[in-house]
Amino acid sequence: MPTLPEDGPFTLLRMSTQQECRLEFSTKIGAEEYSLSSRLVNTPHFSYNENFVPQFRISPEAFVVLAGDYPTAAEFLQKDSRINFQKRTGSFVAIGMEREAATV
Repeated sequence: MPTLPEDGPFTLLRMSTQQECRLEFSTKIGAEEYSLSSRLVNTPHFSYNENFVPQFRISPEAFVVLAGDYPTAAEFLQKDSRINFQKRTGSFVAIGMEREAATV
């Protein structure tokens, strides 16, 4: 894990879905052998309201492509007051629809 996760609580989710991590147990009880293998996926704790905001995240490079192909949409995402637009250099672009998500 990086010391400062670039994507906050979503870093663990991304990392644990991009690479498989398993918890495995095996034992023998009497003559019967048992084994269990379970994949671990870390998800953010959803007790904070902002985690329920409809949102999406893309790489800065993908946002540059989007802005080049759809400049009006990119400007809308960055300037509309209903949208929380966050661009963190080198890590991700997060866009959350804070109000009127269905309309946005």
